[in-house]
Amino acid sequence: MNSQRLALSVIIIVTLATSLVAWLFWQDLDTKQKEVDILHYENGELQDDKRSLLFEAESLRNQNSELAKQLKNLTEQLALARTLHIEIVDFMPDGWSNYGPYLGVERYRNVFNVTVQNNDVVMVSGLKLSVEMFSGARSVGGTFSWKVDLFKAGEKRSIEGELIVPTYTMNNLSYVITLKSGNIAVDELLSELPTNGVA
Repeated sequence: MNSQRLALSVIIIVTLATSLVAWLFWQDLDTKQKEVDILHYENGELQDDKRSLLFEAESLRNQNSELAKQLKNLTEQLALARTLHIEIVDFMPDGWSNYGPYLGVERYRNVFNVTVQNNDVVMVSGLKLSVEMFSGARSVGGTFSWKVDLFKAGEKRSIEGELIVPTYTMNNLSYVITLKSGNIAVDELLSELPTNGVA
């Protein structure tokens, strides 16, 4: 009789313990599901905020682009009316490096840095900086071009570029650096270029 009661007690205890464990498990699962739902909701809000910020950024880019176009037109008109005080203040070639052959022709690369400064009293835009290398009177290596937009009064800007030339053209080298507003030359600089014995 005692063994039956003991067995019944054990069964009841095991059943209660199992029920308690199952209840705790489902409670924990329910809590975690609620946390997941909250995270999903917060993530949805963050995605909405991100979309809104991307839309605003695109709108600002469009406004900036439109402002640059309008300012470019005004800059060109101003350049026709008076001298723009924008200067090429520094030109630094950075030595030569082997660029490898093309169709059996050895080539070298010259990296350079051009610094321009807006010494005018107004912001300008749409300026075109071009850098061309010459071997004697002949242009070699193409032309490097860079657009200078939204250039504030007093601002100094550094622009890095490169030109690649065949080694057989590397004698009596020079750079012509030109800054233009439309068809008006704002500033120009001539710089001789040492070959440092690579030719």
